[in-house]
Order: sequence, then C-alpha cells, then structure tokens
Amino acid sequence: MTGFNHTLAGTVIALAIQQPLLIAPLAFASHFVMDSLPHFGRYPGLIPYNALFKRYLIGEAILCTAMLSFAISLSPSSWFILALGAAFATLPDFLWTLRNKAPQWTQWFFKFHTVIQWGERPYGWIYELIFTAFLISSLIRLA
Repeated sequence: MTGFNHTLAGTVIALAIQQPLLIAPLAFASHFVMDSLPHFGRYPGLIPYNALFKRYLIGEAILCTAMLSFAISLSPSSWFILALGAAFATLPDFLWTLRNKAPQWTQWFFKFHTVIQWGERPYGWIYELIFTAFLISSLIRLA
C-alpha cells in the first residue's frame, strides 16, 4: 500500500479510537493488514533508490504531509493523535530501510513484511484509489 493510504488509515484510526495507547499499536498493525491486500507495487521503473524511485518517494512525502495537514484542519484539537496515528501507520516502511543493518534477531520482522506483499501489482493503483475514497470519506465522517 502507498504511504499516502497508510497515513490516511492512521488518521482514521486515530479519530475512531481517540486513545493514544491504542492508536499506536492499532495503526502499526493496520500497516500489515493493508500490505496483505492487493495494492500498487512492482512497477518496472521503480527500482529502489533509482531516480524515478526517489522522485516517487518525494511525491509520497508531499502527499502524506498534505493529507496529515488536511486531517488536522478537519479536527485541529486532535492534532496529536492524528500525527501519532499517521506516524505509527507508516513506521513499518521506515523500519524497512534498516533491514540490511538490523540485528539478525529482527530479520523475522522483515521477512514477514516481505511475504505479505503478495498482492503488489503495477495495476494496484486501482485498489489504492478505492482505499483512498473509502478512507477519505471515513476521515470526513469522523472529524
């Protein structure tokens, strides 16, 4: 799943749960649930850390920041839990960048994160759009 949809899911979880101690683990777990569903990935030109991939990551960062800002604008008093939900929902992908430097005992985590990605497809953007529509409507309804 794209970082944008993970960010969105984290904000929806935050507004639905409203309990920081529950938001963090639920948002973190949501990442793996979402990654186990069909989604965008394995696009031929997106090879980790090539020029296109770097541009894609910059675009994702901008979209994630914009979405979090939008969520905060809908519910300004919930800014902390919204940021918490977004951070924990995207955290597994940030941890992924450490996989080659992480201790051996943590490798099960990275293997698990790889195995569940069975549904990555170049045409997975169609599924991503469906998730986006559902999550945005949920966010607006909860705000």
